[in-house]
Amino acid sequence: MSVSLSFDGKVAVVSGGSRGIGAATVKMFSAAGAKVLFNYQKAKAEAEKVVAACGGEKSCVAVQADLNGTEGARELIAAAVSRFGRVDALVANHGIWPSDDMPIDRMPDEQWRRTMGINLDSVFALVKHAVAQMKKQGAGGKIVLVSSTAGQRGSPQGWPSAGSGAATASRP
Repeated sequence: MSVSLSFDGKVAVVSGGSRGIGAATVKMFSAAGAKVLFNYQKAKAEAEKVVAACGGEKSCVAVQADLNGTEGARELIAAAVSRFGRVDALVANHGIWPSDDMPIDRMPDEQWRRTMGINLDSVFALVKHAVAQMKKQGAGGKIVLVSSTAGQRGSPQGWPSAGSGAATASRP
């Protein structure tokens, strides 16, 4: 099945764009004609490969950003506006599944706060700042939230712990 998609003249922001689904999303937007700004946290070499695969920094930019909380999210949207002048699409793709997963009755408060800061607070801030920019532009936009199926499966200890499995698209 062939899908025709055109994002000529549009700007997409993708969080967690250096590997996996995020990298595929960056490449898809780039192939559709969009300028893309995406973040990575630690995977700089992988991010550079994605930029090169998309034709270089004229139309695809990787930004190191720690999306633990709201400030990094604000800065990521601001970087897209500074570099490309607008934001037409946001794909919030980042998230964590703590490697030191444990039963909730033994989970330290800091682990809970970090997981929520990355998986929820930063997504809220990305949407908030992207919508504000899209409204300022007056042309609307698209927002997609990618999440894990971990909340549907639960953790190895048998309690649900992350993600809703939901994705949405909206026009402000």
